[in-house]
Amino acid sequence: MNAALNFLGLAKRAGKLVIGEESVKLEARANRTKLILTASDAGDTLKKRAENFARMAKCAHTPLPFSKEELGMLLGRGTPGILGITDSGMAKAFSEKLVKGEII
Repeated sequence: MNAALNFLGLAKRAGKLVIGEESVKLEARANRTKLILTASDAGDTLKKRAENFARMAKCAHTPLPFSKEELGMLLGRGTPGILGITDSGMAKAFSEKLVKGEII
């Protein structure tokens, strides 16, 4: 399994991953979201909302190279188009690995 998907599974088990638009929006409004992620096949409207949530929470928005179906299979939650990491350390580690190409 891909390292990124493993990382997201770890974040979920640690309780540091919010899944779905409403959950991400609530966490972003409360300034608890540290990184917002969208699935590769998320619609344009959802991507714009993700950008707005990221601006609201003063955090980054990163599109993922994984489809909603792949994320859903890993997370056991339907087909989520948007995720949020709520832990600063996890968000930073995920971003660094993504930039270095260790995740893809």
